[in-house]
Amino acid sequence: MRSAFCQRRASLEPLVRTRCAAPGRASREGEVYAPGGAKARTTVTVWTDRSGKVEGSLVQRADVAISEALEALAAAVLAGAVVAVTGFLARRALDMRRLAAWDAEWSRTGPQWTGRV
Repeated sequence: MRSAFCQRRASLEPLVRTRCAAPGRASREGEVYAPGGAKARTTVTVWTDRSGKVEGSLVQRADVAISEALEALAAAVLAGAVVAVTGFLARRALDMRRLAAWDAEWSRTGPQWTGRV
């Protein structure tokens, strides 16, 4: 049975049985994810909520960098899509205008070429 003390996330790090004590509080036992290569009695920082339940760690610098890179990529793709759609709509409007002008011109010159009135 898993303790409510363990983190609820998928990880490649092993779950290890641990005992921790916050300043001014009684020690507790539970399971936490240990970093790869950590030896017995290694100090591992865990984050807890107000009730003492272990939460996920704070956002890491690499996570922020990846998130920002993905957001920048999404913004660039969105900007490109806006430019492409705007160009498509402008070209379509200009094509319709050009075809209407050709049709009007042919209405005037067509009868001279075909002999139809």
